[in-house]
Amino acid sequence: MQSWAYKDNKKLYITGGLALGSILIYALKWMLQRFKNTKLTPWLEEYLGEVKERYKELNKKPNVEFVAYIMNLSTELQQFLFSNDHSELENERIKNINNEKAYEDLVAETVELYEKYYLAASGIIKNRTGIDMDQLGQTLQGFDQREIKEASKTQKKEYFETELPLIDKDKLREAYIFYAKTYTQHARIASEQMVLAQRKQEYQEIAFKTIFQNKFLLKDLIKSKYGVDQKYFDQLIKNSGLLEDKEISYYYEDVKRAFTI
Repeated sequence: MQSWAYKDNKKLYITGGLALGSILIYALKWMLQRFKNTKLTPWLEEYLGEVKERYKELNKKPNVEFVAYIMNLSTELQQFLFSNDHSELENERIKNINNEKAYEDLVAETVELYEKYYLAASGIIKNRTGIDMDQLGQTLQGFDQREIKEASKTQKKEYFETELPLIDKDKLREAYIFYAKTYTQHARIASEQMVLAQRKQEYQEIAFKTIFQNKFLLKDLIKSKYGVDQKYFDQLIKNSGLLEDKEISYYYEDVKRAFTI
């Protein structure tokens, strides 16, 4: 009977491991090369240029505000690259919001793909600004996580006015209240899930699955109900003057206080 124990198959495991490693390295290089010359939007091009200049001004010593600024750039690049390649997957998620099993599977597929596009986004940032996201990740460890999260909500490049979706002010008000209520509820759930994950290692998979599913669920609900991407909300409500509305101002501050991943 064939033994699959490592001690009986050292050569096979070592050779196979090296071969697999070579394939993964080749695949990573191919992916980074593929996205290296990707045509980006003028807004992303400008964002990359601003990051490069700010990095020089800081003498390559990033502070918490800059770290948040570049993290938001990385997220924008991820979303752009993902949407370019998988717009049909986003549409499928929206179509299956009420089909729990199908939606769960589609979110899992999305999260898996997002990891690939994080690497691609990191490659573009390194190529265009000289900033290594892995090294930046090490810098993150020196900052308070809540401070980084708070900075990430304000340290963003504003979208071009021409990119902002058109939406009626009353509809925008309704959409933002729905978003804020759901976001803060999900933030509380995320905090509870993280506490459980830290206490019980076997619960980690369930915790992260719940957190990421809620993250995409809110995004998809907003898109399906109101036809806009939630990422534009901050700028839209500021531009529309809705922050003068006491109820909107309350929810706006509530979102700022909420802590989620």
